[in-house]
Amino acid sequence: MSLRYADAIVFVHPTTLSFKDLEYYWTGYLESRFQRRMIWFVLYLLILVPSILLAMIPGPNVIGYWVSYRVVAHAMVLYSLIRVSKTRIPLTFEESELLDGPILSDRKEAERVQSQLHLFGLKKQIRRARVWNRLRRRRKPRREASSPVEESR
Repeated sequence: MSLRYADAIVFVHPTTLSFKDLEYYWTGYLESRFQRRMIWFVLYLLILVPSILLAMIPGPNVIGYWVSYRVVAHAMVLYSLIRVSKTRIPLTFEESELLDGPILSDRKEAERVQSQLHLFGLKKQIRRARVWNRLRRRRKPRREASSPVEESR
């Protein structure tokens, strides 16, 4: 279900997370999604102006249709994000001991949690998180060993 049609949002979270942490993560998520969507929305709006001018040329304006579709799609997502961030949708929090286990490292545990909490797509999300964690580890700058010359100074 999308945020646009949601009547309420229920967060099922591990018992180890506090309410402040949940609010922090949720607002951070909403802000990052809003910023990213706003950038694309403005970009497509800028592209829409020349594509409207291309509509004067005879023939199908495929680019104009596609750009118009993207502008509308991003506008709908932005509306949903604004609706959620202004707390027009009630948020409820439920603790679950199922989520306290090693979900990211154990596939059987992830499948069990997905089936019991009806979290469709959890395995894909976990796989994506594993890949991002590996990429982050690779990106970290490695400290070079200091040379004896630098230590003597």
